[in-house]
Amino acid sequence: EVIEVKKMMICLCCLLLWGCQVAPEQSAQESVTVKNDLIIKDAQDGDGNEEGYYYIKNENELNLLCYYDYQSKQEIYVCHQVECQHQDETCQAVQEGLSFSADVVVYQDHLYIFDLIGGTTVDLFNERSHSGPQIIQLDLDGQNRKVLYELEEGYEFESSHCAFDNQYLYVSVRHDQGYTMDDGTNLFVADKETLKRIDLQTGESEDVLNTLDMTLMGVQGRQMIFEKFCYSEDPYPYLKEKNFKKFDQITMNAKIGYCVVDIDTKESQNISSDVENFGEYCDGMIYYTQEHSLYGLDLKTQKVITLQTLPEVQDSSDYYISYVIDHHLIIEQYDANQEAVVKMYSFNIDTKELRTLHQFTRDPQEVVQIINQTSDHLLVQYDREGHEEKTWAGTMQYEVDKIYVGLISKEDFLNDQNHYQNIQLLGDGYVEN
Repeated sequence: EVIEVKKMMICLCCLLLWGCQVAPEQSAQESVTVKNDLIIKDAQDGDGNEEGYYYIKNENELNLLCYYDYQSKQEIYVCHQVECQHQDETCQAVQEGLSFSADVVVYQDHLYIFDLIGGTTVDLFNERSHSGPQIIQLDLDGQNRKVLYELEEGYEFESSHCAFDNQYLYVSVRHDQGYTMDDGTNLFVADKETLKRIDLQTGESEDVLNTLDMTLMGVQGRQMIFEKFCYSEDPYPYLKEKNFKKFDQITMNAKIGYCVVDIDTKESQNISSDVENFGEYCDGMIYYTQEHSLYGLDLKTQKVITLQTLPEVQDSSDYYISYVIDHHLIIEQYDANQEAVVKMYSFNIDTKELRTLHQFTRDPQEVVQIINQTSDHLLVQYDREGHEEKTWAGTMQYEVDKIYVGLISKEDFLNDQNHYQNIQLLGDGYVEN
């Protein structure tokens, strides 16, 4: 009996010890928060997903949330009120209190309206209240509107260029310092710029990184890729001395460099270059044009590769990369004398093929404007109608009367086809002049 009791005690101790060893492992696994890859958003006015495109339309002195529905091929107001005329503040699409400089960003199940300047709201008693630059969060149907984040006085968003993960929004904010120049004019220069991390649930924020003279241009996994100005010496002390000539001399001769930052560990890698033009990021490479050639900078090896010699042009013309469509770079030739894009090319990153594109509107020709892209299609403004009008200075100016917006498959666009699927616009596409 003593032996049996000893056996039972030994078994019980073994079970307890095994339990003590396993329990911490389980709790550790349960406490792990999975951090998904960053997603970059470069909203210019609006943004979209696979189903449609959202933007703010300024109409009759109102800011209206509008939507291009890809399935029905129609532009609609984001309003669910029956028989609403969408002409006053009772309309659900009206975004009260916004300035006329607001961009929309789409991420997962929410819209984020970046009011870059701040606006004024008038209540029922005709009393006005001003709000600073802010981020407003809404559901995709425009409901459950709330102010997610508002900046302190004196700060503004650098732009709506931002990144998301499953918990946070990352965006740069800046503070400008004013200086009075010798001729009495005012000069405003950013003296602080910080990357903010904003909680998508609570709106709480924290500073992550000093981003003065830096612009977010891409993401890879949990890394952010910034374009930055590199100076021969620090120009900012000259501002405090009011030596504006020296400040201009240094900043005007800046080179463009790059910085890769791990957003979790804050480890960074600075990459210097002799680049003079801004570039585009795609899959570990920076692509840019310089002296009528196309180059690629490998961020891992820091080696520059000459990818293509572009057609010779006159001194008044220059090339720049306007868009990246999957693994294709859209390259445009801008002529300063004509003040217009005169040629368009696509460069296949994989095959190194350069192809001429003829994606232009009717006369006077302008390049087809890419608004947004899905996995398979591009949303574009592909044409417009207008008339010549004499300005106060006696010169003639082209005024747009009507625009055409539609979808085109990426394959058709890159193969120089013009199979546009027209979207029926509100007001039939006529614009207010």
